Amino acid sequence: MLNWIRAQEQDHCFLNSVNVSTSPFRHFHLHFPHKGFREEAWGNFKTKNCFLYSYEDHSIAKITEPKYQKKHDLYVGKTSHRYDDFYSEIRLI
Repeated sequence: MLNWIRAQEQDHCFLNSVNVSTSPFRHFHLHFPHKGFREEAWGNFKTKNCFLYSYEDHSIAKITEPKYQKKHDLYVGKTSHRYDDFYSEIRLI
């Protein structure tokens, strides 16, 4: 499904295998600093047409725990439309 969405939306940002308990931007900045997520790692989010990320290695029960859902905006910023699809989340800003 994610590959189909990525093919439909030319202007997208995709982060794979993110951790439920931390900001995906902070994780990618620490482990892949050349990807350019420094500002977003510290909460200075850039507007995106489409932001996709996958919790590939986590159970649905873990992903949907209220303590993690409460931190959604802190980790990835606010969104105008949010679509959850089992192991992935699609954000359209």
